[in-house]
Amino acid sequence: MKALARCGLVVLAGLWTTACVGSPATPAYPTLEPSATVVLPPSDIDPLADWIEVDLVRQVVVLRSDGGIVSSHAAASGRTDVAGAATPPGLYRVQILQPGPIENVPGVYVSDIVIFDAWNGIGLHSRPMDSDGVLLDETLGEPVTAGCVRLGDSAAVYAFARLGMWVWVH
Repeated sequence: MKALARCGLVVLAGLWTTACVGSPATPAYPTLEPSATVVLPPSDIDPLADWIEVDLVRQVVVLRSDGGIVSSHAAASGRTDVAGAATPPGLYRVQILQPGPIENVPGVYVSDIVIFDAWNGIGLHSRPMDSDGVLLDETLGEPVTAGCVRLGDSAAVYAFARLGMWVWVH
């Protein structure tokens, strides 16, 4: 019988990296380059749990589970050139799940809504569309929203999210 590798995210010499036990050792997610900037999640998050990372610098949402990366998704966060529009960094929990579509401003609809800051109405959701489902703005990869995080594959993020799940925005 062929031995299966078990890979995970571990801390070695103060840096998070992948490590595998077993053979062949083929991680299901990318390993860190030696020059990569490592940002450790807050200690409140169990790295083996399911959680969502929102990387404002790279404009990407990363779904994490069991110490690894489940998937990464292109995103667009809040504008940094408009007062009050930037997506607020911090550690949150999923508070509301709404499949939608809902009309968030007149004539503009979003779906797959994952609210993590209900007080300020901030969350993850689909790209904006009209009432017929036609995309109104496909922009991803740069901060262009009024504060929420727009996703290219919002359905995958919505399917992964659970009430109470950690969301780390940095």
